[in-house]
Amino acid sequence: MATALRRVNATIDANRRSGTNATRATRPETSLGDIESMLDEMRKYSSRTVAQSSPGAIHRHASPVPATSRPAGARLSDVQEQLTKELEMRLEAQRALANAQREHRSEMARLNDLLQRNAKELRRCQESERDARASCMSLSARLQKLEIDEKQSERRSKEHRRQFKQTYEYASQCSSLLKQSNAQLVKARRRIQVLEEHVVASRTERAREETRAQQRETMLSETIVRLEDQLGESVRKNAKLQDRVDDLERALAMNENKLKEQGEKFRESVMEIRAVYANSCKGGPVDQT
Repeated sequence: MATALRRVNATIDANRRSGTNATRATRPETSLGDIESMLDEMRKYSSRTVAQSSPGAIHRHASPVPATSRPAGARLSDVQEQLTKELEMRLEAQRALANAQREHRSEMARLNDLLQRNAKELRRCQESERDARASCMSLSARLQKLEIDEKQSERRSKEHRRQFKQTYEYASQCSSLLKQSNAQLVKARRRIQVLEEHVVASRTERAREETRAQQRETMLSETIVRLEDQLGESVRKNAKLQDRVDDLERALAMNENKLKEQGEKFRESVMEIRAVYANSCKGGPVDQT
């Protein structure tokens, strides 16, 4: 019995020592079933010992005992009961230790899984950060390019305004020339009218001087033809100048509309790029488009 008790105590102590460090063994060296079988064996041995140490057996095999002393079987039964209780307490402690070890292993597995998920999430965050930095750098380069394009567009706009001013001045000159031509045309018409009146007066006044009147009439007719030719030429020139002025005005209007449309599109593009750049620098969503 003492050998079995020592063996049980040694097994419990070994299991306790192995359970103090979670990294050594994953399970005890002796299972709880083995300890329970040892406990049953000790109970059977104790019952047999108590039966053998009864008062009759003691009287047969031993000398009489004093009346004041307890029987040896009773003392042995008390010892066996105490050892059984201690063994049961140790068995309960061993069970609690095994449960704690199982909980510790499950907790370690859960923490290991959580650590692996955190590592994956950290790698994903690092990759996302690298992508965001690359996107920011790309947007910054694109913004710089747009600023350069904006400066070039401003220079082209200044050049277009200068050309428009020159064209407007040329159109003003053409308009003034047209007004002068119209004034000359009015004067020529008035002169023709005066000459016609003079011809009529000359015919009425100098009916007797027919030869000289015919000569004057011929001269006046030639003058009238020449003036009419000049008038027709002036009218054609005025028409050409008017067509030219109309073409220039249409071209100026088209240039103004194109410049306005290009300026609006460029401002909208710059505003969008700046908004995307500001959002990406703040850590918002990135539009890769």
